[in-house]
Amino acid sequence: MGVKAGLVGGAAMAVTAMLCLAGSVAADSDGGTSSTALVEATTCARPSAPPAPPADAEPGSTLVSFGIPNQVRVRVHAGVLVAASTNTGCAPRPDDVVLVEVDGQEPVPATADQVAAALAQFRTGDWRQPGAWHAP
Repeated sequence: MGVKAGLVGGAAMAVTAMLCLAGSVAADSDGGTSSTALVEATTCARPSAPPAPPADAEPGSTLVSFGIPNQVRVRVHAGVLVAASTNTGCAPRPDDVVLVEVDGQEPVPATADQVAAALAQFRTGDWRQPGAWHAP
């Protein structure tokens, strides 16, 4: 019985080691996945219409709602796009608001050329984690 337990434990350790090794090989320098496939959330997050006020609202009550735009943040270093991140769970889309961080400066709205470059260059990887950075 002790030999069986040792073999099962050894096999479990080998599988764990293989999974850890596979994970470290698949991870890029920013902790995301480096893959040639495009992986996205089942549904990309998008702003939605505010809810209708409740019919039984009390006098003086106020319905407050706000929208968070679908955004792409792009890092630029020495004129080259080096990383991108979205808040949608999907790769950059044409209707996303694109902000550019040039050499660590505050983000500014992207130019038309920067938007086109972001849409063209960031088409692979696992985008399901909003906020994760991806290399082109």
